[in-house]
Amino acid sequence: MSHVKPSRNRRFPTSLTAALGVVGCALWSAPAHATLTQVVAISGPYDFSIDGAGSTLTGSHTVTINKPSSTATVYAVYASITGVSGQGDPGTGALRVAGTTVSLDQRGVSSDSAVYTRYDDVTAEVGAYFEALPSGASSVSLIETVLPTQSDGAALYVIWEDTETLPVSTLALALGSSFTYASPSTTITTNPIDVDVPDFAVTMGAGISFSAGYAAGQYSSIAFNGTTIYEQAG
Repeated sequence: MSHVKPSRNRRFPTSLTAALGVVGCALWSAPAHATLTQVVAISGPYDFSIDGAGSTLTGSHTVTINKPSSTATVYAVYASITGVSGQGDPGTGALRVAGTTVSLDQRGVSSDSAVYTRYDDVTAEVGAYFEALPSGASSVSLIETVLPTQSDGAALYVIWEDTETLPVSTLALALGSSFTYASPSTTITTNPIDVDVPDFAVTMGAGISFSAGYAAGQYSSIAFNGTTIYEQAG
């Protein structure tokens, strides 16, 4: 199955009122696929809500998902979980979302087979649950079925669609892994973006499970199109 979602045969102007670039990286380690895999590239009346959690003490978490309006519908839901180095593959059934075990069939693995990331489009399994949520913030159960010491954390990525209330935006989401001991990079593909339109804005995020870090500490710097935007992340 293709994991780049189409725009559902709708046409939207390339002059955007907002542009949202979202990069979700489950882990800085070498992938089974080439670097990160872009799973979403869409433009239209979309918004996103992303949250995650992790703990070495418990695999039972509560995350917060925000529904932008009462008329918003679910475009797609993705989920991911990253294992601790040396603890093996979490497996396709390693995560329960709102009580439903979801199938995470896509996998990234480090070059030494020490660290695994599982992720997938889980819209068919839990999309109806999120669509039934009221507008605003809702607490959602996220349970790892592996031992807490085997998981570095899990995350949910919900994309909303609403032609009545949301501005036209460009969303891009990449999941998977990048190499630990080098400078990981990925290329995100979007529709043409006009940065001169009123209210233009960009939102970008990176989820870092583990940073090999610098001599001064375990952290990473993040650069976008060659420009460093944060020196101490992760």
